[in-house]
Amino acid sequence: FSSVILDGTKTFTFPLGLPPYDEALTQLEGYCQQKNIPLIFYPAETLVRPYLEKRYGKNMIWTPWRDAFDYVYDKDAFVSMTGRKYHGQRNHINKFNFLYPNHRFTPICDNT
Repeated sequence: FSSVILDGTKTFTFPLGLPPYDEALTQLEGYCQQKNIPLIFYPAETLVRPYLEKRYGKNMIWTPWRDAFDYVYDKDAFVSMTGRKYHGQRNHINKFNFLYPNHRFTPICDNT
């Protein structure tokens, strides 16, 4: 996991990789307790919500941060990237492919 300062508050990313996450979360809880800071996950993907609810129960608050909802695209248009609206995104993809011609996608867990 890593930490991010969000609106002046220290937040943590959820541990990456495959479960179980108990050891990593226990260490993180200990760190937060030692520093007397709240344990806040950001970003917290909806995929980990059931796990967090099971571990923290009613002690957990799930709050969407609307300022982080950067873009909303039509799924089919975004997949095809056709039209002037997606010109910038196509340029980013083309630049990435040019700079990193040997890049590859490697899933970190089975459900990707």
